Amino acid sequence: MKTKVWLQALRAYSFPASFIPLLFGIILAFKSNNTINWYLLLPLTLAILFSHAGTNLINDYYDYLKGVDKKDTLGSSRVLVDNLLTPQQVLIASWILFALAFIFSLPLIYMQGLTMFFLLLGGFCLGYFYSGSPIGYKYFALGEPLVFLSMGPLIVLVAFFALTGTYNLQILLSSLPIGFMVAAILSGNNLRDIEHDNNAKIKTLAIILGCNKAKLLYRLLILSAFTSVLILVIYNFLTALSLLVFLTLPVAFKLIKEGNLKLIDVKTAQLHLLFGLLLCVSVLFGK
Repeated sequence: MKTKVWLQALRAYSFPASFIPLLFGIILAFKSNNTINWYLLLPLTLAILFSHAGTNLINDYYDYLKGVDKKDTLGSSRVLVDNLLTPQQVLIASWILFALAFIFSLPLIYMQGLTMFFLLLGGFCLGYFYSGSPIGYKYFALGEPLVFLSMGPLIVLVAFFALTGTYNLQILLSSLPIGFMVAAILSGNNLRDIEHDNNAKIKTLAIILGCNKAKLLYRLLILSAFTSVLILVIYNFLTALSLLVFLTLPVAFKLIKEGNLKLIDVKTAQLHLLFGLLLCVSVLFGK
């Protein structure tokens, strides 16, 4: 039962949010003309996934501490609100996961140097301080823009640079659609939780904008993912095969029109996964 509880706490179902940009960066590296350091693939993957898992736990801890997560709220792993684990257990586990992420990042830093160190440090800080003290930027309406950065361009850039030791503008631009889509997941989550977050005295973009404008932001983020792919194809930053992502457009339109917000974050995460996989496949098999 303890194993099941810890799996629930880790929220492994959310891992595609970091795995998709990781996979995309790996495929971009594979398709480049650079020499690939394949022996760094395992520590790279483990560093990203352990960091994501640590972020999930530290987010549960601080959301519970600040009264954001309660018995009647949605979105958390519920291990704290249902008294399945203690806050101290969750906090210590998050530190262990971040420590493991750091250990697995050491071979990447050793091989790729100071630039790799600062890229990974930026990623760890964005993960921990998403809700971690003393910053907790999610509580000050910075969630969407910084999640866009950390779970989009930054992970793609880390993956590409770790495997090749190089980076360029095309890598950064190609990652934008994934960034828009992962930001839409959080936007949908914050839209659903406006009332509870407001009661908890925290600020999200959804609260600042109000319900109607928050819905507009959510829709713009999803549409921006598709629009950016089209623009990147037109300017040859992405292969024409990347237009495959438009196969998910009916799902996106259904979400945009969705009236029931209860599962909007889960459904947006599913769209992110389909969209991201099609983008990865298009780059892998496109010219």
